[in-house]
Amino acid sequence: MDWQITGWVIIIVVMALGFLLIRLHEKRRTRSLAQVATELGVQFANRLEPDDAHTFNQFSLGRTGHSRKSHNVIVADSGRLRIVLFDHKFSSGGGKNSSTYHQSVVMVRAHDRMLPKFTLAPETWLHRFGELVGMSDIDFDEDPEFSSAFSLRAPDEDAVRAFFTAQRRRAWLKWPDVHVEADGDTFLFYRRGRRTKPEKIKQLMEEAWELYQVLN
Repeated sequence: MDWQITGWVIIIVVMALGFLLIRLHEKRRTRSLAQVATELGVQFANRLEPDDAHTFNQFSLGRTGHSRKSHNVIVADSGRLRIVLFDHKFSSGGGKNSSTYHQSVVMVRAHDRMLPKFTLAPETWLHRFGELVGMSDIDFDEDPEFSSAFSLRAPDEDAVRAFFTAQRRRAWLKWPDVHVEADGDTFLFYRRGRRTKPEKIKQLMEEAWELYQVLN
């Protein structure tokens, strides 16, 4: 019995230490991101502004899973272009089958541009299986490299085909691991399950600008 009690005590202590280490890591990340925002001369906040939160929730990622949280928000707003970078997490499943995902998300609002609604993601075996069972995926026969690299879906296929010119498709090959959702004056992009290190935030903002230029 004593050994059983000792075992449970060890498990509880290990779990408590693990939880504490996670909390400390998250606090360090928040401080580092706030410092980066100060150095870049942009805004930092603990949570999304209501209008940004409303916009994000219109996209599939914003509605995915449960126990969702968006925080560590960095905002660069020129008036014409608004770039919002933030940490986002959500859980799926429940109990022993529950999984939690953490990733950095960039939301770009360009008031001078109206994009067709589409989702673009690295093509995986799941997408290929989906095509076999009848799920639509927009392919370009004249561009097998792009079509094999990405899964492109949209409610208005003709509009998206016209939008994804040969030049845009060629430029997009630079980002083989990026997921994109676009609709109207806003698009967001992220790398599934990956958070950007604080020292890479400036690079991520530059990447947002590059993507905006490709989509513009």
